[in-house]
Amino acid sequence: MSTIVTKYVAEHKLNKNMSNEELSQHVLALLKLLTDKLKRDKGRQRFQKGYSFSKEQAFRIVRNNLSEKEVKAIAKALTITSLNPIATTSRLSKF
Repeated sequence: MSTIVTKYVAEHKLNKNMSNEELSQHVLALLKLLTDKLKRDKGRQRFQKGYSFSKEQAFRIVRNNLSEKEVKAIAKALTITSLNPIATTSRLSKF
């Protein structure tokens, strides 16, 4: 389970200094990879202990009990409210 997070962090170059908006862009992908509650719990622990993410960051990126539809709605809301013009034209806004 922690190998899923380790591989994902390496591939996407995630770090604890990223903004919440940047981290939120990875929620859908991680939701698909961490398919059950145990995997999500272990994933959050890996972010906190292995990569020094704060508890808030870990819970923001690996959420519980969100459907894919809810994740897409969150991603869309983030792109709409973003002050970054590039983020508002990203593929996230096309859900």
